[in-house]
Amino acid sequence: MLERSHHRPRHRRLGFGFIVALLAGLFGAVLALGHSAAALGIGLAPFRPLGGSFFSYKAGQAQYLQQLRSETDAASIRRALPFGRNILQNSPLSARAAWLIGVSLEAAGDRRGASAMMAQADRISRRESLPQSWLAQQALRNGDAPLAMKYLDVMLRTEPELKPEILPRMSGLLAAPEGAALFRKYAGPQTHWYPDFLKAAAETQTDARPVARFLLTKGAYLPRDSVSVEAYRLILRRLADAGDYPAMVSFYRKLPEARPVGLASLDLESANSAISYPPLDWEFVQSADRNASLVTLGEDSVGVEFSSGPGLVATLARKVLIVRDGASLNFDLISRTANDGSTAHWRASCVAGSGNSSATRSAELFAGEILRPIAFDMPARCQLVLIEFVMSGGVGRDVATMLVGNLDLKSGHSRPR
Repeated sequence: MLERSHHRPRHRRLGFGFIVALLAGLFGAVLALGHSAAALGIGLAPFRPLGGSFFSYKAGQAQYLQQLRSETDAASIRRALPFGRNILQNSPLSARAAWLIGVSLEAAGDRRGASAMMAQADRISRRESLPQSWLAQQALRNGDAPLAMKYLDVMLRTEPELKPEILPRMSGLLAAPEGAALFRKYAGPQTHWYPDFLKAAAETQTDARPVARFLLTKGAYLPRDSVSVEAYRLILRRLADAGDYPAMVSFYRKLPEARPVGLASLDLESANSAISYPPLDWEFVQSADRNASLVTLGEDSVGVEFSSGPGLVATLARKVLIVRDGASLNFDLISRTANDGSTAHWRASCVAGSGNSSATRSAELFAGEILRPIAFDMPARCQLVLIEFVMSGGVGRDVATMLVGNLDLKSGHSRPR
């Protein structure tokens, strides 16, 4: 069993009031964006109440909405209400007209009437985001966050263009257990925006642990599409950057196409898989001037060829590995070409266990004769190590290269050479 990280923060017990406040801010931002576009007569796709398909009323509606935003006097309301009602009478299936009437009634202080008109707009069509946003904010005023989430779901289903605006803000709700609970019913294959939500959470939240916790919950749905896989990779990297390697390993075990058996193995095949999750699977650098790539050594043998241009120092390969005390990394040094001052070595850093922060390294691999096999011990009292291959190209014109093979993790202490 891996030890728990000592610096892992506790769940944020922020309460349901926090959830309501955050959702209110989210919907307020969306509504403000739509109002700004509408007041300018801009036909943004996600906010179509003033779109070009609004017959010949676009300019008039923009004018009335601008007046209602800046002047809530009786004269402005008297002008806007007949305008909206006239449209609704001539086009009874116009949710936009019902929305304009609702906005006018709200400006006049008639919230009950506004609510009735927004509900009518919702019945006419759910493909208009501003009525949905208004109804969501009303739900939040009544403290009904689940109902607000229902309207938010409708907005995201009918107006996919809203995803970049809504999803990053919405992912902040995962910081509290009450917020995460709101998403449970939407975390499934029936929710088309769910993979984008996971990606937004991985990209925008400063701490990846809340979204990892959400996905580790019993029965959580983990999609297998390319957007979700990209999100999982980002979450793993963010957990590694935070130093929470035990959480990273727990999360990895649940991922689609993960290879838990490889957590305690140096098997190189994970680097060649269509779906891999570095650094739990092998991560190789591949660029024009520094490179690590798999090569076939024999019928059943695979090695790694490393190369680095002159003047460059880089970590060319890395992998997180579960180890037992006394384990050693063994490998064959098959060939090498060097510049003046070229260097290369394997490094093993303890990232979880009572020996945390300790590190070991192999002998300098550009020094001395080519040896096979070469071995060096893993850090003592360590449960998780980060294995890295570090190489310097040295000084010269040529590319420094090295070929190693037969990587293996063995129990018992080695005799480094």
